[in-house]
Amino acid sequence: PQLTVTRAASKVLLAGSRRCLRLADSSSRVLALFSAAFVFLGVDEGLSVHERITQLLRGYAWMPQLRGGRAIWIFVYAVLGVSALLLFWRDLRTLYGRFRREARVMAWGGVVLVFGAVVMEIVKYQVLAGTSIPFARRIEVIVEETLEMTGATLILYGATLLWLRLKAPPTSPPTRCS
Repeated sequence: PQLTVTRAASKVLLAGSRRCLRLADSSSRVLALFSAAFVFLGVDEGLSVHERITQLLRGYAWMPQLRGGRAIWIFVYAVLGVSALLLFWRDLRTLYGRFRREARVMAWGGVVLVFGAVVMEIVKYQVLAGTSIPFARRIEVIVEETLEMTGATLILYGATLLWLRLKAPPTSPPTRCS
């Protein structure tokens, strides 16, 4: 199900970015970035890229990691995420200024998705590691996946709202993507 949602979100975001590109607008970069991020999340989910990153970097003691050399991917993804945020800050502000509602929905979806992925990973390795509660791991997985899916769904919903708004016939004055 998560791969289906990420594929759908990337398609909607790509459609929106293509629409903006036809309008020669700068918001297309942000939508293309979101689309690429969803494609990557889908690939990561299927191929466990984050686990491979952790395995690759586990030997470096200076890397922030959780108990047992786990979850190094959180640091790597945080660096990439903050870098993208800084690189696209102006475009993100423009998108938010023009499409406030849609941007808020997508932003809250991102917060929920990151919370599910990162916070629940920390709970798994720092709190539940070695616990004697037999169903604790199952509950953690259910909460993690539910939060990730809810976040991805909110991003998809916001992207769909944005796409529908971009697709709508222009009003006067014409609505632009920027």
